[in-house]
Amino acid sequence: MQGLSFLSGLLFLCLSPAAHVWAQTCGCAGKPDIAAFMPCHKIPFDNGASLSWRYNCDSSWLTFENSQHHKRVIFSLEEPLMELTGRLGYTHIQEYIHTFLVQNNVISGCCTPPEFHLYNKQNGKKLYELGRLVFYSEQKKLPFAIGIAYPKRAADWDKGLSALIVYNLSTGKQYRIVLPATITMETLNAASYDLNPEYLFEQAVVKGHTVNLYYSLSRNGHDTRYHVLIDLDKYR
Repeated sequence: MQGLSFLSGLLFLCLSPAAHVWAQTCGCAGKPDIAAFMPCHKIPFDNGASLSWRYNCDSSWLTFENSQHHKRVIFSLEEPLMELTGRLGYTHIQEYIHTFLVQNNVISGCCTPPEFHLYNKQNGKKLYELGRLVFYSEQKKLPFAIGIAYPKRAADWDKGLSALIVYNLSTGKQYRIVLPATITMETLNAASYDLNPEYLFEQAVVKGHTVNLYYSLSRNGHDTRYHVLIDLDKYR
């Protein structure tokens, strides 16, 4: 899954006077190496809104600005974590018609899957924390993501993981898709996916509005490849 790499940080719910001053800053004489990876320019959306990174010697922060030039600092990394900007926290974005999806790296490096947050593209407010995903669309007009439906009760974990969730990122609706019994049984063995079921799935294959999620399971020393076929047109 790919997007634009330029984001990172900790959440701010609204602008403070200090943040307004920070938004005019992009540099630190004591940290010259940061300039090499900190893109201090606006990344535009098609509705006139934009995102931009800024930094000083104390922190780096991400600002959302709508078409009326109202600003909202939505994430920040303070010193010394600011030097991990682009690797820790917000690292990728995918724009859709009404929303934008941000990848949040919970650690810098491997091997924990990232989490994803969905934002309103008009005002920069966070709509949902979707958690981990196995797929999100890279097409602006195909606003969908897919994740694993985790059991809500700890007592249900011994039953394995049995469903996916399809998220319509424009309407906010969610749909459950029952997984084949083969993968439900595989998730009973935590060692098979290093405690991260998302790693059972390979890179999704998208044809038109259809998503194929492939996974391989080992039986008696032989790997067998399976897939889950999802027609996104059913969830508009």
